[in-house]
Amino acid sequence: MKIKSLFLGIVIASTLFSNDLKLSWYSWDGFREYKKHKEMFFKDLPATKRLFVSFSAKEITELKFIESSKEELNTFLLQAKKYNIKIELLLGDNTYAYPKNHQDLLDLIEFFKSYNFSAIQLDIEPSGLISYDEKIWIENISTLLLKVNEFTKLPIGFALNHSLAKPYILKKLQNSKVDELVIMYYSVNSLNLQNKLNEIMKKNKDLKFSLALSIEPLSILSKEETFATYGKKKAMLKWKDIYNSLKNNKNFVDIVIQSLHDYSEAKQ
Repeated sequence: MKIKSLFLGIVIASTLFSNDLKLSWYSWDGFREYKKHKEMFFKDLPATKRLFVSFSAKEITELKFIESSKEELNTFLLQAKKYNIKIELLLGDNTYAYPKNHQDLLDLIEFFKSYNFSAIQLDIEPSGLISYDEKIWIENISTLLLKVNEFTKLPIGFALNHSLAKPYILKKLQNSKVDELVIMYYSVNSLNLQNKLNEIMKKNKDLKFSLALSIEPLSILSKEETFATYGKKKAMLKWKDIYNSLKNNKNFVDIVIQSLHDYSEAKQ
């Protein structure tokens, strides 16, 4: 009887574990946090599939000239693999959209080629640009993505605000051979999120999509845009519901949360 009960407990635990939702996270300071906490950084993570990790100008300089920094980044990437977590290189600057700055992005990608990243994630939003014309912007982005694809064999992800997920823009991005579009829809209205993403995915079956949500503090976003007021447990349940509503689309990848740091700072 005890053996039967023990076996049943293992089955239940295994089922619960297999149903655990693994998320992807924007982690702008992920490498800095790893350097502070070493392997505990990975042990303390919530259920995680991918980390989109960015590097400051200071960190890039250290990686260029300090051997111990290079070794530490390699160790970071190796330990991530041990925990079955993909580390994707996050490069973000809205001015990369300008043709005069395309080479700057390519130079950065070239610099990071020697490190074993799983993919490249580009966050090149038009917000904040001094001059912005939507059609010119997407033409420039399309040209840039084609250059990037010629420059690296890594999969390319591109962040796109949901308001820009228009048919002609999505077609341009498809022709640019982007591997994943991360649709940024900062809202707590689950129904709107689900309806919008399901509609986009059904109309664009040759593109792969993820959904970016936010748990940034109220000092940055309104309560209608961020899950910060929900707390970690309730937010995770809401994200799981949203994930389940989208996962039947064959071109759905996953949910990405902005950001890991903000999640760690959120209330329980």
